[in-house]
Amino acid sequence: MKRHVSEFAGATASTDFISSLVSGLIVGLGADWLFSTSPVFTIIGVVMGAVSGFLRLYRASEILTDSKSRTRP
Repeated sequence: MKRHVSEFAGATASTDFISSLVSGLIVGLGADWLFSTSPVFTIIGVVMGAVSGFLRLYRASEILTDSKSRTRP
């Protein structure tokens, strides 16, 4: 059975967002541990991860919207 890419686009986009957020959290926690600062780098890491995740969601939605507009009804 052949499936379209758009069927899995939501799962892929949510996985990308969550992985970006968790990556930022881990990097922030590591930087806080390395430099002995409390929540400074954790907050920065989470914010940067969220921004990265939203950018990835935006790009994925642009690609999905563009591919839907090219298909014939």
